[in-house]
Amino acid sequence: MQARPDIFTDKGGDTIQLIKTRQALQSLGVIVDVSTDFEPDLDNYDMVHLFNLKLVESTYLQFLNAKKQGKPIAFSTIYWRLSEEENQEFSKQLVSIYGKFRMGYLQKAKNTLKKLKYLQPAISFYTKIKENKRYQPHIFYRLRQEIGERKMQMQVLQEADILLPNSESEMGLIRKDFGVNKDYVVIPNGVDLGYESANGDYFYKKYGLKDFILCVARIEERKNQLSVIRALKDIDIPLVFIGRGREPYFSKCKREAGKNVYFLGHLEGSELASAYAAAKIHVLPSWYETPGLSNLEAALAGCNIVVTRKGATEEYFGNYAEYCEPNDIRSIREAILKAMNKPYPAKLEDIIKENYTWNSAAQKTLEAYYKIMHEYYGYKK
Repeated sequence: MQARPDIFTDKGGDTIQLIKTRQALQSLGVIVDVSTDFEPDLDNYDMVHLFNLKLVESTYLQFLNAKKQGKPIAFSTIYWRLSEEENQEFSKQLVSIYGKFRMGYLQKAKNTLKKLKYLQPAISFYTKIKENKRYQPHIFYRLRQEIGERKMQMQVLQEADILLPNSESEMGLIRKDFGVNKDYVVIPNGVDLGYESANGDYFYKKYGLKDFILCVARIEERKNQLSVIRALKDIDIPLVFIGRGREPYFSKCKREAGKNVYFLGHLEGSELASAYAAAKIHVLPSWYETPGLSNLEAALAGCNIVVTRKGATEEYFGNYAEYCEPNDIRSIREAILKAMNKPYPAKLEDIIKENYTWNSAAQKTLEAYYKIMHEYYGYKK
């Protein structure tokens, strides 16, 4: 398995997908190593599994290396984007948060920096990326300049041996955006079954909170926590945010938060599971989700789900969640209040256990591996 060089230091959904898929594959007897290098020696490997179409530069370099060494490639695309209309709405929201002048200034500064090649080493040092010598922004900058992001994406999509999107809607968007129509297997995001038996007593004893509204996600513009704060301004129900904050958005959220809002930082393991079990609902009104791993975890722990309509959420949750529009505070408020007054849909737990576990994801991933191994090596199960 190969992924971006900072996948374990700047963790995201792709980090969890890689780690959990690897663990589940190993339990099935597959030998899986992980490398974030661009040119590892692949002599001892039958195939390469790449991750992430959006952050394509490292994927592209790893793809070229696999092709050079004659190895078949499975590709977890992890792709979504805002439509033009959604992007305009998102931009309007950013302007409402930061102001038109500041947003214009930041965009102009960003565009200027992109053109200044000699600043790339300084940017690299400033962001501490040099701590990992494999991750060199000037290399990525040159790739964007000489090849272009879209051409890199197109080549990886067209020449990978099989695509592994997280949903049918993700594959549909890839077809629409890139005109690529080839073999694929949908590998749904998964959840650990341990959340099913989570108990909220620990969280209640530590924080004195239960039956609250919970949001587990990085606190940033795309996740849209500020809209939740604004939607619940006059409602006396505890609102708990778990996750690290990205500035300046995090400070803006804290300034507007009332006394009923709690920022608990990063939690994981049994403490996070207990938070899910103690909560009444989990809300994620993001600008898109595919479908949001924390939604699956929360649902298995017994939370009602409030989630954005943008992305692959309806494909996963069907009629067993309340949906909201990320650009509409009233929509977010109404969905939350509706979810607060509904019993937990037990059918959702059954759907998740049947379709959205890491073991299920690993089984489907292994079937995709068998397919391309057969084409390359004549390998049969």
